[in-house]
Amino acid sequence: EFLYNTYKCKSKIIDLIVDEKIVDSFDKEGYIIFDKTCFYATSGGQVSDTGMLICDEFKARVLDVFKAPNNQHIHKVKVLSGKVKKGLKVDLIIDDVKRKNIEANHSSVHLLQYALQQVFSKDIHQAGSRVDELTLRFDFNYIGKLYDEKIIEVEELVNKLIEDELEQNTEVKKYD
Repeated sequence: EFLYNTYKCKSKIIDLIVDEKIVDSFDKEGYIIFDKTCFYATSGGQVSDTGMLICDEFKARVLDVFKAPNNQHIHKVKVLSGKVKKGLKVDLIIDDVKRKNIEANHSSVHLLQYALQQVFSKDIHQAGSRVDELTLRFDFNYIGKLYDEKIIEVEELVNKLIEDELEQNTEVKKYD
């Protein structure tokens, strides 16, 4: 279970993977599946969270998180001390500064699409993206020429929208 809008939680290790095999423990690098997580997995062009795993038995750094075929969040970790064991209860703590910067850049992707639609064409839609804590990339299709003065107009509109501090609401809904 992914816990949306959560920066820290306690969770139980339900599986461990090293060298593509399920194991009972490891002390260097491996993959962990928890019963629940606050770590966002790489998805839709947005990079995963990173952070720390802490309990009495071990301390580890979360390097990456991705989704398995059945939507499980797989945490790639490097053990800093101790030994990771199946069944342990662990504190999961994401890097909140990185998360907030990713969230800001994710919002900027939406602002950029809106500005492009206002300045160039309502037909502009996202064709891909990559969002991390430092940058964003927004891919889109457009038949016309992107004139410099129009690009500056897009930039100014995005900056104005950011300065306006528009109200932001998040709703988690069922897929259908």
